[in-house]
Amino acid sequence: MTGNFAVASHTWIILRKLCVLLGAAVALLPACTTSRPVLLWHEAWRAEQQGDFALAERRYQEAYGIDGSLLGAACNRLRLLARQPDRLVEARDLAEKLMKSKGIEPEAAACASMFALVDGDASLAAKRLAAVRALKPADSQQVRQNLAAAKLVVAVANGQWQAALAVADLPTDGTAVQQGMAIAKWNAKLPDVVTPTGLPELAAWRAAERGDWSAVRTGLDTLPQRTPILQALMAWALLQLGDATGALPLATDAGQRAPADAFCQEAWGVAALATGQTAMAVQVLGSATLHSPGWTSFFHLGLAQIQQGDLPAALASFDQASLRCPTCAPAIRNRDALRAAGLR
Repeated sequence: MTGNFAVASHTWIILRKLCVLLGAAVALLPACTTSRPVLLWHEAWRAEQQGDFALAERRYQEAYGIDGSLLGAACNRLRLLARQPDRLVEARDLAEKLMKSKGIEPEAAACASMFALVDGDASLAAKRLAAVRALKPADSQQVRQNLAAAKLVVAVANGQWQAALAVADLPTDGTAVQQGMAIAKWNAKLPDVVTPTGLPELAAWRAAERGDWSAVRTGLDTLPQRTPILQALMAWALLQLGDATGALPLATDAGQRAPADAFCQEAWGVAALATGQTAMAVQVLGSATLHSPGWTSFFHLGLAQIQQGDLPAALASFDQASLRCPTCAPAIRNRDALRAAGLR
């Protein structure tokens, strides 16, 4: 972009947008028995430990198909499906079926909400947890831990720091929980925040906040898979490092997987704009403004509309950006430049 029209800085990214890299929580084997469905579960678990994920997924499906009380088998199958981008439709279908038939059960609600986070829909994750029944004395410790973990990370994904901290004392463990606690404490401005080791996602977001985009790229490169929001963060990093061509497929994937997330949609739109796909940028950024209360989606939409030659629409977008952030100089300068050109 040349002339008087300023380009936005992306250092506005904040940790509230973090969606931790999760699958459905692992459900351990039930007590030893000779029943066929539990034997299938054992076979699935052994296959998974040996790296035969296709066989494991089939056996989990068979076990749950025979005995619908084995929610852990269904949850483990959901976790394996969520690892495969080309099978996300199957995973969504399984999560929906679990919620329709067993949605009040803590185990089903926990794993379905975790999958909703992986799928980029934090509000759906919260809705699924809201349907769960109260815990009972008969519920296992693992079910209690998985539900607590789900409550913590879903609260973090929705920016509800105090709600996250309220479950932090429950008996939870694991990387996702450590990460969620650290993020909640950081955003709640508690003094004892230390970055947990071995958490590249959190390190990447902290690097993004300070504008160290090379560190973001390096950190996210180590992950075997990325949620839509982390995929979008990687795209933002590449955009800031001048690699719009490399950013576009990542941002497109993030936007298509999370159509209701403004962060993913904006990354897609900006990457499209940076690679000359102006019409696509206008369409996607228009979608982003429907889901974002912030100013940057409107700002980037205005830039795309200028490239498209629609100056009245661009002025309207910059007006909206300025209303949402009266102190954001790039939006104000672009608005005033269009008004100085005689647009109203």
